Amino acid sequence: MHGTSESYETEGLDRKHLNLPGAQLEMIRVLKQYNPNLIVVLNNGAPVVMPFEDDVKAIVEGYLLGQAGSGAMASILYGEVNPSGKLAETFSDASGGHSCIPEFSGRGLSGRIPGGCLCRIPPL
Repeated sequence: MHGTSESYETEGLDRKHLNLPGAQLEMIRVLKQYNPNLIVVLNNGAPVVMPFEDDVKAIVEGYLLGQAGSGAMASILYGEVNPSGKLAETFSDASGGHSCIPEFSGRGLSGRIPGGCLCRIPPL
């Protein structure tokens, strides 16, 4: 299981990148050498870049699984249940593909997004 730490999953600041923290990408690379049927389970609260997506059999997005998450994820991995879910966010195929807009508005709200932000703007 791979994911982001508490310092990544916080409100009030912008993420500087969409990478997984620490040596997690290296761990996936090494594990893939020993098991060609590797399934990566993500435990994160926002999209991450997944440069390993072509090298693993499957990627399961668990988001922030919570207290009963490991049992629920085991039921999914063993095929006991079908999660039948949809992703709530867009996952980009590259961290450089994101654009920031200096202003936003909608539903009567308007404001400025601080510089250096990462915005997920899906194509229309």
